[in-house]
Amino acid sequence: MKMYYQNKYRMYGTVLEYLQSNSAIVSLLEGLNISVVTFATIMSDLAGEMTKVSAEYKGITLNKMTARLLLEKDTLGIANATMAFANDVDDNELFESVKGSESDLRKASEQKLIDRCKNVHDIALEHLSDLEPWGITETILETQAINLEAFKALRVKKRQKQTAKSTSLTVSYGLFKKAEKLLRRTIDKAVFSLELRQPTFVRNYKKNRLTLNLGHTYTTFKGIAKVKNTEVVLSNVELEFLNSKGEIFTNSTDEKGNYRERINPDVYKITAKHPNMLPFVIEGVKILPGEMKIENLELVPKV
Repeated sequence: MKMYYQNKYRMYGTVLEYLQSNSAIVSLLEGLNISVVTFATIMSDLAGEMTKVSAEYKGITLNKMTARLLLEKDTLGIANATMAFANDVDDNELFESVKGSESDLRKASEQKLIDRCKNVHDIALEHLSDLEPWGITETILETQAINLEAFKALRVKKRQKQTAKSTSLTVSYGLFKKAEKLLRRTIDKAVFSLELRQPTFVRNYKKNRLTLNLGHTYTTFKGIAKVKNTEVVLSNVELEFLNSKGEIFTNSTDEKGNYRERINPDVYKITAKHPNMLPFVIEGVKILPGEMKIENLELVPKV
């Protein structure tokens, strides 16, 4: 799937997580609450289709490659023995009927390879008694026939996988359209209507709503702020992320003490401030492209 959709999918997941973690605010609007449940269902369906789309096909490809090499080796051996016999008895027609090099087999399309291998097998079987002195036995021909069927079966299996992948892609694109329509026309509008009552919630929603290229450029900090040595969470902790270029990014924790910030990979100094707590500082925090780093904050109360 194209990077554009992968980034959209990440953004949708971030938005859904944010909305679900702020259920008390979302529940202020019944329509918004229902829409978030619908959005979660779409995301669940989309996750299933995305898994199918990104299914691993290397195993099938490698197995098919191995089967092809075995088939080429068997067929080349039978063809060479048949050509040797044909040349010995001066049968040019037989020689030409199985003539071919290793390079010819390697370059042949899958269907041409199948046709070529079957042709060599059938001709050799027809002349089996003459070819025995040249090392061609019934067992060798049976082995080549088995390898031919194995290659054909893997070819069909890969085509079936590719068809299933194409179907999942079509379904996924439809789900992306449904998710985007629900976000733009309903959820966004409902969230923005809360701006006067819940400004921090709306501000952070807008940050999470951005589609960023997490796979290449951006990265994510997330965590929870608590009172040290307790399970008491701290809301409205002001956070400052200072990178090596002197750029500063700010954020704050929500009512459950959670925060999330998506910024460029770099080395950061993180400062957390709260009116009732001593400043909390972490220096030299390095984060790589596409990485999600969890930094939980434990603040000490002021004396």
